Amino acid sequence: MIHMKIEMILIIFVILFLVFVLGTAVWGYRDAMKHRKHPVFSLFIGLMLFSFPVLGLIIYLSLRKYYKNIDVE
Repeated sequence: MIHMKIEMILIIFVILFLVFVLGTAVWGYRDAMKHRKHPVFSLFIGLMLFSFPVLGLIIYLSLRKYYKNIDVE
């Protein structure tokens, strides 16, 4: 009985983590496309957030502040 509860909690945790990873990757890609309008940079951001969700999010948020201050056009 306890084994089934632990297994269920683990399954829920994995599903929530996958939703977080996919959500941050999609959000980062869309946000980069909105602000930079460069597909290669946006794809890189999406892949970085998918591969390294927590570290990638920290890096992207710091890069985002930098790139918001630069007028690309």
